[in-house]
Amino acid sequence: MAPCAAQAKKTFLPGVAAINGDIGAAGAVIDGYSSVIVSGKSAVPVTGPFGAQIGGAASVGSIDSSAIAAHLFARDPARGLIGVTGMLAKVDNWNFKTTNMGFQDIYRLGLEGEI
Repeated sequence: MAPCAAQAKKTFLPGVAAINGDIGAAGAVIDGYSSVIVSGKSAVPVTGPFGAQIGGAASVGSIDSSAIAAHLFARDPARGLIGVTGMLAKVDNWNFKTTNMGFQDIYRLGLEGEI
């Protein structure tokens, strides 16, 4: 006996089940120069298989930097993920010795996927 249409319809899990996130902190000392970094990110469901994630980080000390990134994606936990990602970072080009070369802006934009 063939299954009815209701039984044959595949149910999809959401791309992001619920709002979630994390925060972190780390420190480092290199040649007597120290920095502390704090970071965090959060993911939110958009609709159905679609989700979004935003994150950021900042460091202070011998190296000052900051960054923000975002991801927009479609995800089926049983099959994989496809999306677009972008990032903007500002990094201090201090070389730990005698020359401070100032800040550098770094931009990234790309596609992402996983199976």
